[in-house]
Amino acid sequence: MQLIEVGTPYVAGITQWPQTGEYNYIGGEHQLRLFWDSPTAQEVRDVRCGVTQFAFLHQQHVIFFLYRFGTMSWSDAPFSIHLISASYHQLPPPSIGPGARALLRIILVDASHRHRQGSPTHDLNRPGFAGGSNL
Repeated sequence: MQLIEVGTPYVAGITQWPQTGEYNYIGGEHQLRLFWDSPTAQEVRDVRCGVTQFAFLHQQHVIFFLYRFGTMSWSDAPFSIHLISASYHQLPPPSIGPGARALLRIILVDASHRHRQGSPTHDLNRPGFAGGSNL
């Protein structure tokens, strides 16, 4: 797992990021990268420690990772395994046993300043996570 340090450039030498949310499952890790222009202090708090809701939805060969932080509206991040390098193709286990956890790493990047704002980890097995239909 890559070391994330708040307040430092996300990737050295990159000066622009599109404003978007991006979900990936790479190397056995669920990851949501949020690139937001000048996130407010409240948005940063909501992502770091607010009430969270997550779901997966499968439609026409695309998986949508749905997410909501605090009082913000629902957002989505599409995912297709065909768009990532074949060397990273790895599916999550079909079922995890009792007591096992699937963790989601969230990286919030201020797209206007290219700095990391936080990197919370959320438990996808806790109450409030909704597995989408057709998965």
